[in-house]
Amino acid sequence: MSLGDHRGTSGDYLQEGNHHVKITKVRLFKYSNGNPGVEFHFRDQLGKTGKYGLSLHENALWKLGNFAIACGLTEDDLKTYNEKSPNSHQRLVEKQVMIRMVRGEKYCNVPDNDGFWKVGDTVPAAAHGYEPTVETTPEPEKAYDGTDDPPEPVEESAPDPTEPPPEDEDIITGEAPW
Repeated sequence: MSLGDHRGTSGDYLQEGNHHVKITKVRLFKYSNGNPGVEFHFRDQLGKTGKYGLSLHENALWKLGNFAIACGLTEDDLKTYNEKSPNSHQRLVEKQVMIRMVRGEKYCNVPDNDGFWKVGDTVPAAAHGYEPTVETTPEPEKAYDGTDDPPEPVEESAPDPTEPPPEDEDIITGEAPW
């Protein structure tokens, strides 16, 4: 194997997309401004890795709370979670979570607001590449007034059970095979 065999590959790092991962390690650190942070390391079933860093500043703890819930902790678990204690963060090691990696300036990162969700939950809209920026309300359906052609009836059909499922499912379930 030569260096040319590795050109253009991502190595062992997760690339853009949605991934079912397991938290493998946690580390506490300090940002350059002195604020504390926590970094969660994870890997998928293929061994690709990534990490997600969170500030432990009081104004940013909502992110950690949302991440912990996505990892499977309950609201009651959060009541005993102490962000200053390494033991509390260690509770997330071995937990499984769905994450979305997006391309940053240099690396792929997990977005804070919609970059993770529980295994088995509906995929957030932004994870499909669609990020709504404006709330929209559908227009009410107009009644047929007899001046135009009547509306065509819409037939709904069940999916054909002999067809393979679409590649990009809205629901991702199952246990990770590691």
